[in-house]
Amino acid sequence: MESMRSRIDSIRYAASFVLAGCAPTNPTTPVDTTRTATPPDPSVLVVVDPEPPAPVPQPAPTVTVSGETPQDACQAYRDGIDGTPDDPRQHHVAAPSGPAQEGHGGGEPPLRGWATGDGKIMCTIIWEQKSVTAMVMHHPTCCPMPGKQHPCPQPSQRQVQATELLREQVTIVDGRPSRTVERVVIAPPQMRHNCGRRPQGLAFETPSSSSPGDVLATMAVLEAASVVAFDRLARELEAHGAPGELVARARSAMADEIRHTRTLRRLARARGGRAIPWRRAELPVRPRLELGIENATEGCVSEAFGAATALVQAERATDPEVRAAFAVIAEDELEHAALAWDVHAWLVETATPDERDTLHRALCDATRRVEHTDPGRVTREVLGLPDPATSRVLLAQMVEQLGLAA
Repeated sequence: MESMRSRIDSIRYAASFVLAGCAPTNPTTPVDTTRTATPPDPSVLVVVDPEPPAPVPQPAPTVTVSGETPQDACQAYRDGIDGTPDDPRQHHVAAPSGPAQEGHGGGEPPLRGWATGDGKIMCTIIWEQKSVTAMVMHHPTCCPMPGKQHPCPQPSQRQVQATELLREQVTIVDGRPSRTVERVVIAPPQMRHNCGRRPQGLAFETPSSSSPGDVLATMAVLEAASVVAFDRLARELEAHGAPGELVARARSAMADEIRHTRTLRRLARARGGRAIPWRRAELPVRPRLELGIENATEGCVSEAFGAATALVQAERATDPEVRAAFAVIAEDELEHAALAWDVHAWLVETATPDERDTLHRALCDATRRVEHTDPGRVTREVLGLPDPATSRVLLAQMVEQLGLAA
């Protein structure tokens, strides 16, 4: 029990680190962005997939700009070319013909400026913004079975509402600007969730909408799938002679996940979420090592991170019903994560040195595959979800506290 409590305390600490304000809820410090020229902003998550056309370099404007702050300098630049021949609106800049980028173009401010470490000032200016329809590549959520018994559905293109931007990106050095101008089409991101144990054979179509109701409906599917995963875990633990206490806790977790599913379905329906059909497969008992790899990935890491995220949601969700629901869900998920770690410890006790290495690699690899997507500011606030930057800090703290660093 001491081990279980220490794991729970470690996950609580990671969440408390974020809740105490040690991680920015609206980060403004730029990071190295080699594929986009925008600073990190939680409302503009651009996933460049596929690679978009490169921005078009433009002749350097003749204006010289200055300002007390980067924002002031960028505003002076914009004011200086507004309505002149250097104004991008005076030129035809074609929209891209390929699939849209993922992101939240509608949340991008019209002007933003920041300084880099080498003395440059960077500006992003949105000159035009309009709603359009766009094709996006949709990837179903799927946990494949070994071999070809239950292959994952193929990605497919979907038409969605998107935002087209005429965007200028400016670099100012010693008052002299250079720039690129592009039209980009940005579609809402497809949510990729980390909550719950995802069993092999799980497959479902993630809604193209990232509204609070549809995100809750997706969470409900993952909780329902966790019932299947815990049923298999209980059967496998029993078959491999695990202590009865571990088997009982796995069956108790099944009951928790049934309650979570009902709660999230109710919350989703009340907020306009649509029911999502999902596929499950027959799941036989596996060898101990296969059980251990999935437990490390889906339990020790995914459920632990889901528990830490739920703790944040229980404090930050602006919807009081959601906040109350996740206060209960978080406590249950902490217990499930602790169960995963106790199962891991039991498996390691009788594993060979090579098997122990495999299980440790599975833990480390799982931390690198945690998703940090963003449903947009409104849904994020309603559900209390951390933005991608805060989510990465939360994961880093959890990795450190649980000793998962490679």
